[in-house]
Parts: sequence; C-alpha cells; structure tokens
Amino acid sequence: MPRIKKKTEENLVTYSVLDREISNSDFLGDPDLHRDHLPQPYRRIDKILQDLLENVWNILEKNDNERKIEQSKPRAQKYSVYSVLEGLDDFNCMCNSTDDFNDFIFIGSNGFIHCVDVTTMSIIAKVDLGKNVSDTSTNIINIYTAQIKQSAHLIVSISDTGFVFFHVFMVDNFYPVQPLINDSDAERKYIYRKCEISKNAELLAFFVEGFSLIVLDIQLDF
Repeated sequence: MPRIKKKTEENLVTYSVLDREISNSDFLGDPDLHRDHLPQPYRRIDKILQDLLENVWNILEKNDNERKIEQSKPRAQKYSVYSVLEGLDDFNCMCNSTDDFNDFIFIGSNGFIHCVDVTTMSIIAKVDLGKNVSDTSTNIINIYTAQIKQSAHLIVSISDTGFVFFHVFMVDNFYPVQPLINDSDAERKYIYRKCEISKNAELLAFFVEGFSLIVLDIQLDF
C-alpha cells in the first residue's frame, strides 16, 4: 500500500525581500548598525542628522580655535585719550625734562618751541624763533633738554636745515642763549643733525653732516 508523504511548507524568499534584508544588515558598509536598531528609512534620517550635527560641531570647534589663535597674537596696547592740547596741530618733535618728576614737555614745531606743564597739561610758555633769526629755517625737527640746576633747563633745538637754537627755560619763560654760530645758511659751514647733552649740561655732543662728531664744553652763568 503506497504511503502519502505530508507536504512540507516552504517559504520562498523573493529578491526584493532579500535585498532589503542585506541592506538592513550591512554592518561592514555601515558600522553604526551595530548600535542602531532603527528600521529604514528612519536609520538613514538619523544618520543624516548625526552627520549634520558633527559637521556643525566641527565648524564651531574650528572657529573657536581660530578665535583663540587670533586673540593670542601680540597687539599694540590701546590707551584712552587723557587730554588734548589745543594749538599743537603742527608739532614735529618733543622731549621730557630731566628733572626728578619730568615736570615739563618741550615741543618743537614750525617756528616755535612750546613748554607744557604735565601736571596741568597746558602750555605755559612759547617762544617765536622767527624774532631772533630771519635768514634761516625755524622749522624744528629735533629737540633736546637737560637740567642745569633747580628750575633751569637747557633747550637745544635743531631746524630742518641743520641750524641750532639754544634756550634756557626758567620758571615759565624761554631765554635765548648765544648760538654756536651767527652765520646765515649760505655762509655757515656746519649742518647739525643730532645732539646729546650730558648730565647737568656740562658737555654737548653734535653729529654734524660731513663730519664725525663735535663736542663742546659749555659754561652757563646765571
């Protein structure tokens, strides 16, 4: 007698289902699947959002590093304006007095020498160089000073043509001193460029154009 064999049920897997299973389990191509149990398409959306957040974080980190590098660069120190002096729009040079407290600032300009009191930040004296000379430039480009004695300062100023002016500043006024030479620009032999004054103004050293150095031993009587 023949036996009837029971038919077993078989599940046929279609290509579309197989492809979907492979794409959902591609751990080698997408290692994040090991810790991501979201089904598609939510897994793809989550991955896009994660990439977007990572890119934004990288941009923020890059900008922060650039800002730190920029802040670490050396910069010139900024100072607030303490005071503005009127009438000194065209000055060329200046120097501090050499007394204990640097009480004065001497300023050279075109035709004038000014004295500024640092305690009040005001001009307390001014001398018109054009009153003493008429045949030479009075545009002062270098100015030097040294304290002679208490409340007395020697002022040496040099014009753009190399002419030297000597003044003594006392209390609140300038007093002219006999210059090195009285020749006009056409006749004088020396063109003075720079000067150094020793302590107490006992010696003057001049750098002269065409020469090396001239040193003068001066005596000022009061």
